Amino acid sequence: MPRILHLDGVRGLLAASVMLSHVIGGITGWAADRPFYGAFLAVDLFFVLSGFVLSKLLLAEKYGFRAFFWMRFWRLWPLHVATILLCIVVYELNRSVGHYAPPDVMFSDIPLILENAAFLMTLGIVDVAVINDPSWSIGIEFWLSALLLPLLIRGSLAVLLAIIVAAYLFIAIHAHGLMAIGAVYPFVSLGVLKGIAGMSLGVAICKVEEPLNSKLENMDVQWYAALISVSFAFTAAAIVWQNNSLLNFAVIVAIIPVLAARSFSRLRSINGFLSSKPLVWLGTISFSLYLVHTPVLVLLDVPTVARSLGGVNAAIFLSVACILAGAAVHYFFEKPVARIVKGFGRKATGGDLIGAATRPSPKEGERPLDPTPSNA
Repeated sequence: MPRILHLDGVRGLLAASVMLSHVIGGITGWAADRPFYGAFLAVDLFFVLSGFVLSKLLLAEKYGFRAFFWMRFWRLWPLHVATILLCIVVYELNRSVGHYAPPDVMFSDIPLILENAAFLMTLGIVDVAVINDPSWSIGIEFWLSALLLPLLIRGSLAVLLAIIVAAYLFIAIHAHGLMAIGAVYPFVSLGVLKGIAGMSLGVAICKVEEPLNSKLENMDVQWYAALISVSFAFTAAAIVWQNNSLLNFAVIVAIIPVLAARSFSRLRSINGFLSSKPLVWLGTISFSLYLVHTPVLVLLDVPTVARSLGGVNAAIFLSVACILAGAAVHYFFEKPVARIVKGFGRKATGGDLIGAATRPSPKEGERPLDPTPSNA
């Protein structure tokens, strides 16, 4: 499946907003009025993007259930575990010199490490401390995309809409916004419900993509450009300034017209910006950036850097350090691991990329399985 370049750019900007939220939070002492306070909304948009792109992938390619499960596992698990271990090393190093380290995360706590490695954070099943803070969403992303998404794709549009409305309504009643991720009842996690709602919305948009594209293509290009501009302006303002409120849910609606790729290509300026090489590159390293920036910031000791350089200079220095670390992890770990997995699967099956146990050899006309699908 060809990459949807402008969504790469969107994904890169969303990952950068999460990083900036943590950078500025550390500099300002996590002030409630700090810029990028609303970056928690980026994770909800990630769920929608994943549901949309993975649905397109599943509908375009021929996958068995096990093949798709292991594709998602090998896409997410290696970097997830590597950054967990990196966090623990950084925490222990900081603890040894008297710097900040989470008191409930230690090398000796093997059960906690295994629970995090098994993607059990924030599922509402067990109470698990998250070793690498942003990774709470990765566990939800894995279980929902690997197990639930193939079932959602088979559901009717009416069923999907019912799931979306019910999940978001439950969240609105119990959390009054999209910031909370904890359990509200035994085995009922707001984080999981956010993932279910977001992925279901992505699947629903994929199902109506053709009529959505047709309607948007029939719209006057200037009105369409205005719609997209307002959508981006509102989303950007929400991520920079919004607190937890019911207005958060409007951000989810604002992403819908951006996913109509064919009609979006008419907007040369906006599409060109989001599809530009710098933003596409940022999207390419976004998974590594998302998971590695926490240990980098803890290691560099944000408050100390802020006192030494001043707030603005510290924000620039720390952001550049995180992006460089994300790029290094992407090129020297994430990509090599993906190549190893790909090569191992081909060697084991003569073309199937996951392994002999996952599905039969591809039939004529099937494309080989790609463990790193575009935009996911």
